[in-house]
Amino acid sequence: PPLRRIPCLGVVLACGMYSVPKRLGVQGEHLPFVQHRIPSLAPATATPAPRGGGEAAADAGRAKTTTLVVVGAGLSAGDCIAHALRDGGTRVVHVVRNAAPAETKLAKFADPSQMYSEYYTIFSLMRGDRVHPMYTPLLGCSVERFLEDGKVEIRRGVTRAASSVGTGGGEREVLEVQADIVAVLVGSVPNLSFMERGSGGDGK
Repeated sequence: PPLRRIPCLGVVLACGMYSVPKRLGVQGEHLPFVQHRIPSLAPATATPAPRGGGEAAADAGRAKTTTLVVVGAGLSAGDCIAHALRDGGTRVVHVVRNAAPAETKLAKFADPSQMYSEYYTIFSLMRGDRVHPMYTPLLGCSVERFLEDGKVEIRRGVTRAASSVGTGGGEREVLEVQADIVAVLVGSVPNLSFMERGSGGDGK
């Protein structure tokens, strides 16, 4: 069909769900346990306990805990964490590049009187005003790389509370977290693949 030129003052590209998730650009980001959308978390299920009772039966009857590493501190990360903590069988390790929670996007929900109470809860957990046994914040940290065995190497600011999820105690430069799922939720960019190259869009 012939091209049409429509004069206008501006163009709004509302691509919605077809946007392209941003990536960290680190080693191992292509591995299957690393996702760039909010993952589907299966409900925690208990392994049937063997007959005979005892400690072995009690351990087997407990629900399996899934370790989820969430990277990012925006609304998608907040949604993901809230969903995971509701599940009850998911342990969340929250990696936030900014060391100050007040400088993240979730800070706009710092007022408890706002209608989005779940975001306020996540922000309070980040800031340390609340404590959840299944949530560990790693502020001022960034992902160094993902390994094939499910380990996530996280660089910088390892707090004393965070050392319990790694290999070894005390503060150090790099922390290793064994993850079942990683959700990298650091924003997105518009998908402009439908625009013709040379049109001044993404194609140059």
